[in-house]
Amino acid sequence: MSGATEAIYFYEEPSQWQPFSMTATDSSGTTVTTSINGDAGSGGVGFYESVAGGPYLTSITVTATDPTGFAIGEFGINSGGALDDPEDTSVPDLSSTVLLLAMGLGGLFAFRRKRVTQ
Repeated sequence: MSGATEAIYFYEEPSQWQPFSMTATDSSGTTVTTSINGDAGSGGVGFYESVAGGPYLTSITVTATDPTGFAIGEFGINSGGALDDPEDTSVPDLSSTVLLLAMGLGGLFAFRRKRVTQ
């Protein structure tokens, strides 16, 4: 990640359709471990820095016990604004958000469709 990233969320899912442990660790060392069943869908994870103006999130590392891999879907990043200024009432650009959501859902749909036809 680059710039002043103060918050991030994303959805993760193992490749195989059974329960696996998935761990996400941010640049400050904060860790979130979840058990996600690939057959039931994905699980959401989020990180944020509670101090406005830094330190900022610089990386997220995701690992999974699924030996065949995992997928990361829909995600969002806040690079300041609403977290810094409670009076900030600006709204994010909806077109890019919808485009990213559509691309993520399309990728997950294609992945699932490929797995079902095999």
